Order: sequence, then structure tokens, then C-alpha cells
Amino acid sequence: MDISQIIALLIGAVLLVETVVLLLKTENIILTLISFSGVVLEIIALALKEYTALKEYWIYAISILGLVPSIAALVIWYQDDQKARKLLADADALRREIDKSNKDLMETDKILEHSSEELRNIKHKVDDYESI
Repeated sequence: MDISQIIALLIGAVLLVETVVLLLKTENIILTLISFSGVVLEIIALALKEYTALKEYWIYAISILGLVPSIAALVIWYQDDQKARKLLADADALRREIDKSNKDLMETDKILEHSSEELRNIKHKVDDYESI
């Protein structure tokens, strides 16, 4: 086994681990398939090295090319994760605002109840004065 095969195997192993972690973390099949395509390119590089007379720099090029889809999948996952975090922060801020509004409404309801009670008392007093 020469150095190009060892490099392709190492890159393939790292990409396979990344693919599994990405699948477990995101449960996004499309991102996993994109990432797995990098593993497939590493397997192709190993097969080409083993069964063809392809020059070694082509094997290196294919191995490096195998990194591209995996890096792209990680970038897409990171961007989606950042969007999700922003949405969660916005939802939390909205929830706090709704809680504050509910608290204000409860205070307003208490004031209205108190005012309504005062109005009833005044009405009873007016009725009492009218009856006199």
C-alpha cells in the first residue's frame, strides 16, 4: 500500500465518520447523501489506484475532490443551524413579549374589575338618593 492509498483511506475514514455524525445530528438525508458522495469519491480513488495505471497525482486530485461535497454539507448544515438558532431566539423574544402583554392584560382586567365595582357602588348610591 503506497502513500496515495493511505491518504485516500484516511480521508475516506474521516468522511465516513463525518457522514454518520451528520446523519445522527441533523437527520437530513440530503446532507448525508452529499457528504457520503465524498466517501464514494475516496472509494473510487482507491479503486482507480488499485485497478488502473492512473498516475498518482490523479489519485490525489480525486481524494481532494472527495473533500468538496463533505465540506459543502458541513457549510450547509452550519448555515441551517445558525438560521434555526436565530428563529429560536426570535420565538423566545416573541414569547417574552406575549407574556408581558398577558401580564399587562391581567393588570388591566383587575383595574376594570375594580372600576366596575366602584361604578356599581356609585349606582347603588345614586339609586338610594333617587329613592329618597
